[in-house]
Amino acid sequence: MHGELEQAARQIVLIRHGRSAHGPTGWIDAAGLRAWREAYERAGIREDESVPSALRAIVESANLVLASDAPRAVVSARLLAPGREVVLSPRLRELELPGLELGAVRLPLIGWAVAIGLRMRGMAWRGRFPSAVEVER
Repeated sequence: MHGELEQAARQIVLIRHGRSAHGPTGWIDAAGLRAWREAYERAGIREDESVPSALRAIVESANLVLASDAPRAVVSARLLAPGREVVLSPRLRELELPGLELGAVRLPLIGWAVAIGLRMRGMAWRGRFPSAVEVER
């Protein structure tokens, strides 16, 4: 019985990282999108991000704080658990987005998001997304 209670008390809480410090930009082509995405991934979180007290309490009682090694995730985890060890793992990174080449076509970020989302849906429908490497990760 004690083992059942101990098992029932365990939980995994998934928390999304804070908003990126790298903001939107105007209309960009595919090369501009790649550059924007690289800068977005390197950026930390916005300086005005704060942690809700209820979420902080959950993290304070955690036995382990585990995060992706993406800069936003690392900064977010350290904000959530100041002074605690944060175990980093590249296995927790977001899925790699499939590339999308539209030549010189320029779109706002929301346009690129829609185009990439549609491409991902089409690839998933054909069993090509996520890749075998991503599934294994």
